[in-house]
Order: sequence, then C-alpha cells, then structure tokens
Amino acid sequence: QLNKLFENDEYIFAQAEGSLFWYSSRLRQLSYCSAKGKALLALSSGEVKDLPYSRKSIGDSTDLELQNFEIDLCDAHKLLLYSDGLTDQFGGEQNRKFSSAQVKE
Repeated sequence: QLNKLFENDEYIFAQAEGSLFWYSSRLRQLSYCSAKGKALLALSSGEVKDLPYSRKSIGDSTDLELQNFEIDLCDAHKLLLYSDGLTDQFGGEQNRKFSSAQVKE
C-alpha cells in the first residue's frame, strides 16, 4: 500500500498546528509565530486572553506565510500552551468535549 502511495504523481500534504516562541528576558518581550497554536495569557489583573495566531495550519498550502507576533510580558503574567488534544477530550457528566472556554476558566 505504501509503495502505491509514493509511486503516483499526487502530492499529499500533512497538516500540523503549533507555535514557536522566543523570549527576551532583557526586553521582557515574547515573540512568536503560531499556526493555529493554542496559547493563553493570564494577565496580572486576572483576565485570561487568547494569544492571536495565524488561522491556517502548516500544510494548508505550499505558499503559506505565517504572521509574527510580539507581546510585552511582566513577572505576574502566566503563559499557558496546550494542544488540541486537551480540548478534544470527552468527559464530564454529559460526556462533552473539554472546550477552550473551559481551559480559560
């Protein structure tokens, strides 16, 4: 089966989601590039915000360009990175998916 897959002239793209982060402690700045990456930022005020990300996955197209983002951080901020594996889990009394809203809460 695998030989047949690689012998044809069709291109098959795998899709991936993820983020690449770089933190400058001197500037207290987080720079990142994210393809549908899952990340939350908990501010010192207690507010929890979704970090912006590129809406396409890696592999959606051959000419994909991902946007770079920068945010300033302070010591009281907390960064939570997670995969869609967390939000795809079923459970609870009604056996529903664990949603992004529940992660924020």
